[in-house]
Amino acid sequence: MMNRLIYSAMLAIGLFAACTKQQVLNTASSSASEQNLPIAQIPQQVISYVDNNYPDADISSAVTVKNSSAKTIVRLSTNEEVAFDATNRCMGNGSGMHPGDGHGGGHGHGNEEGHHPGDISVDSLASAITTYISTNYAGYTTMHAHKDSLCTVGAVIDVMVRNGSAEPIKLVFDASNNFVMSCSRIDYTATPQTVQDSVTANYAGFTVKSKCEQLNLSAGTAQYRIFMKDSSTRKRVIFEATGTMVCEQ
Repeated sequence: MMNRLIYSAMLAIGLFAACTKQQVLNTASSSASEQNLPIAQIPQQVISYVDNNYPDADISSAVTVKNSSAKTIVRLSTNEEVAFDATNRCMGNGSGMHPGDGHGGGHGHGNEEGHHPGDISVDSLASAITTYISTNYAGYTTMHAHKDSLCTVGAVIDVMVRNGSAEPIKLVFDASNNFVMSCSRIDYTATPQTVQDSVTANYAGFTVKSKCEQLNLSAGTAQYRIFMKDSSTRKRVIFEATGTMVCEQ
């Protein structure tokens, strides 16, 4: 009798456990609104768009999404997110296009920092940098920080900041944490004609990316960083507004 009671209890526990496990599996399956997308499987149209329009960034990760107007959302090395529809056309800022969420943080590909060489935790930025940002860019969120080099300055720290859904701004600080310039992406066709003429004359055979950076120097003048490539070489070339080449990397 005792053995029969023990057997019945064990059977009940086993059935309950199996039932519970199945419920968990079903819940996980039905609520999977995002799936990680290996970089090797990202559509070429998406890769080409990012390469042309975000030439200062790389794709870090990607997800495919359901129940959203977006089909694919990629995260860049700058911590920006870019959304694409089912035909791989860019929809703009992907933050907020994750299903069931208004801000897009922590979905699939996460919001981690420090995964790229030179990345810096925004919490470890020098007080001189954070004070400059809070004073001059009140209301902006610091998205990402990265060690970089500019042929005009040398070693720098790039800090990406954003106000709401507006295009982010890159703030550049030198090795002593002094503000050097701000950078904004603009269409290459919006650069002075003198710059475009200089590119044509000096870089025949190179394909110029659709977007470039306008470097707004602390002195109040502007320079332009143009991204280009040929079959084997990538270049980042800085020009004065007059078309004079400053330096290249």
